[in-house]
Amino acid sequence: LMRSAPDITNVVEACNLDGRQERLETMLTQLEMCEKALQDYLETKRIAFPRFYFVAPADLLDILSKGSNPQLILRHLPKCFDNV
Repeated sequence: LMRSAPDITNVVEACNLDGRQERLETMLTQLEMCEKALQDYLETKRIAFPRFYFVAPADLLDILSKGSNPQLILRHLPKCFDNV
């Protein structure tokens, strides 16, 4: 999608290439599927540990991705527990 962008300097021409609309729609559909799968995964983690319901999805993803290093998740603890 972006490989041809430097070759075409006219924006209207670049946007109207054959198949561009369909490709963008396909990419959007794939992105929506990924977002849905991620939300389902986060929901399973929230069910396992209900305190995660108080944490924003981006923060929860950060907690889960850095879970093996407790020092990196300390900044999220106040969002999970009161008076921490």
